[in-house]
Amino acid sequence: MEYEGRATVARFMIMEAYGNVPAPEIRDKYLIYGVPIVILFNHGVEVKRWWLVYAGDVYRYDIDKLVEKRARWWDWR
Repeated sequence: MEYEGRATVARFMIMEAYGNVPAPEIRDKYLIYGVPIVILFNHGVEVKRWWLVYAGDVYRYDIDKLVEKRARWWDWR
């Protein structure tokens, strides 16, 4: 867990089998109509949103700006 103890990650299933929407109030509140979508919050306020982005490094750049980066072996050189 790269951000364990410094960030919380939640997953929301917008749709289940046969088109059932498990929580339409969440979908509507955050305007989630396409997948995949990633929303970055800072203290409950939306900071950034990505839609149809699959590369984790894209998210990592902006998350690192909000939380202290985990020390990596190449940072010790």
